[in-house]
Amino acid sequence: MASLTSTLTAYATAPWRRMRSVDRGIVARDAVSGLTLAVVLLPQAIAFAILAGLPAETGLVTAVIGAIVGALWGSSVLVHTGPTSAVSLLVMSSVAATAPADPSAMVVVAGLLAVMAGTVQVILGVARLGVLVTFVSDAVIVGFAAGAGIQIAVSELRHVLRVDVAARALWPRLEAILQQLPDVHLPSLVIGTATIALLVGIRMIRRSWPATLLALLATSALAALLGPSQLGLNVIGALPTDLPRPQSLPIFDGALISSLATGALAIASIGLIQTMAVARSLPNPGGERLDANQEFVGQGLANIVAGWFSGFSVSGSFSRSAVAAETGARTPLAAVISGAFVLAFMLLFGPLGAYLPRAALAGILIVVAIKMIDLDRIRQVVRSSRGESVVMSVTFLGTLFLPIDVAVLAGILTALGHYVLRTSAPDVVPVRPDECFRHFVRHSPQDPCTQLAIFDIRGDLYFGATSHVEDTLLSHCDDHPDQRFLLLRMQGVNRIDVSGVRMLERLAEDRRRHVGDLYLTRIQRPVLRFMISTRFHETLGRDHFLNVDTAVDTLFHHVLDPAVCVYECRMRAFRECQTIPRPDIPLHLRPAAHVPTDDEVTVETIDAVDLWQELHGHGIEPRIIDVREPREFARGHIPGSENIPYLNLIADPSCAMDGTDRPIVIVCRGGRRSRSAGVHIAPIHDRQVRVLKGGLLSWESADLLTAMGTPSHSKTIVPG
Repeated sequence: MASLTSTLTAYATAPWRRMRSVDRGIVARDAVSGLTLAVVLLPQAIAFAILAGLPAETGLVTAVIGAIVGALWGSSVLVHTGPTSAVSLLVMSSVAATAPADPSAMVVVAGLLAVMAGTVQVILGVARLGVLVTFVSDAVIVGFAAGAGIQIAVSELRHVLRVDVAARALWPRLEAILQQLPDVHLPSLVIGTATIALLVGIRMIRRSWPATLLALLATSALAALLGPSQLGLNVIGALPTDLPRPQSLPIFDGALISSLATGALAIASIGLIQTMAVARSLPNPGGERLDANQEFVGQGLANIVAGWFSGFSVSGSFSRSAVAAETGARTPLAAVISGAFVLAFMLLFGPLGAYLPRAALAGILIVVAIKMIDLDRIRQVVRSSRGESVVMSVTFLGTLFLPIDVAVLAGILTALGHYVLRTSAPDVVPVRPDECFRHFVRHSPQDPCTQLAIFDIRGDLYFGATSHVEDTLLSHCDDHPDQRFLLLRMQGVNRIDVSGVRMLERLAEDRRRHVGDLYLTRIQRPVLRFMISTRFHETLGRDHFLNVDTAVDTLFHHVLDPAVCVYECRMRAFRECQTIPRPDIPLHLRPAAHVPTDDEVTVETIDAVDLWQELHGHGIEPRIIDVREPREFARGHIPGSENIPYLNLIADPSCAMDGTDRPIVIVCRGGRRSRSAGVHIAPIHDRQVRVLKGGLLSWESADLLTAMGTPSHSKTIVPG
């Protein structure tokens, strides 16, 4: 509760904190920037209100409130909040489908829609869910902008031609326009075409000039001189000259709210995505960190206040924010001043709206629409990946053929689906050291180390990804049954959840059932903390978390079976393997491709405890033959045992004869060599031949080797 209170207090006092840092020395520069912004904002506000299907004055109110509130409560200095083409098109789609064809009723519905969208944005900001925007691909914005551009251009073309079109869908509307081409109103066509030509021409001559305002003033002056009524031009009409006042909104109308819910979600989503894209592309000039949650709150409050004061939905504008950066805006004061200038114009020059031709505004919107179809960004998305292209295409086609709010949500859901699919199949890459043994590189699974498989996990281990990772690793283990040990390099895993931990537990259980084990290395700190919190480190074993620099060395000297390295593996994949000779073992002496397991072996086995009891009982003491290499034997062995290396034993089984009838117990480190040796010598000996189940590892795990010590009479027999 205290945290929530402090968060709300911080957001509420944001304007005071932002404005107290304003240096008086840069106020003049921000005032100039604000005036320039107002020159750009003024015609856009009127045009985007018309695009939204609302009276022109609502655009001015929206511009004033959006600029001031968005600047004071936002986080970015350069993001200019107000009417935008994309959001205005969404407003038009939602309002037209809900409100009756009455301007006052449409203003009320648009206001409620803005309040609903703003409420969603404020909740996301207060809940610190600003990170959610990063899960929506830029491909959604690119596809929506392109589709919206076509929709706007076709919609405004009817005003340039001044033809009556009742259809709202794209193709029927375009068909109706083409059918009425013979009835084009020539003065409207001239005014609209002249506006487009002036806009393009002025920008070609000098990009720094306010082309939109100059084109609008020029065509309005022409219309005023010739007389709009004489020409039969549709005009905007005189604008109100009083201050904006709060309006009563039907906030308890459940049916209306339900019908606007989809549109409100679409506006909230597109508005935030567009705003954050602008904010990230234009860093704060003072180096202040961008707070996505604060920006969410600022955008939400701007929408709520605009809605209550007869405005409509707002978002950050690409074009106006770029103007703010180009004109040297240093503080939020520039946006506040731009809103104040627009308010002053509305109060002083509102009657001049009677000379603003509707065709001129249509020409401005057509130019805006064409710019929304960004071919460079479309090509970039197409070249990036197939998934991003699908997201863009779904959003684009949906914008053309579906209700626009539905199209936006379809694009967002497609983007989220693409993200889930992509992250649910992280790369599970088999690796081995390169030729210099400095780095691990990808290699073919058909060319592995005989005992150890090493994999890089490149992706988060969350509930959606665990099945893919587990299936991939188990499939590899099934294809390579001799690779009983598994080392996972986890540097690519930044997050893990309970499902990921359970998957690792199942993997460890599977390896241990196959007389192997699982080891981990290069674990990120957050992942390690989660493993400790779930006690996975105890389940797996603390000694199974290996240091990245010594992981292979540890496994080679303490886990892997050296005899397999000597007699069965010719890969020499690791630096540690390089000193192992590659003996030319005669074909008839090479171990079988499949060495039987403890359950499959035809030779009798004996447990470590039972062997210890036989050694200390009153019966015949068994003869213990250790088939490991001499250097392994020297490190420690069962007292009283004899060392006959495995290869010598299978080359000359008679070396196991000692002239007595004592039963033989064959031992090795893990049981693999002893099982193979037992299979070779049991048929030619008339005495009992048994194998120590689990090898010396089972002896050590029972604490028997330490308890008994190492006797001095152990010997090594190497037949000549």
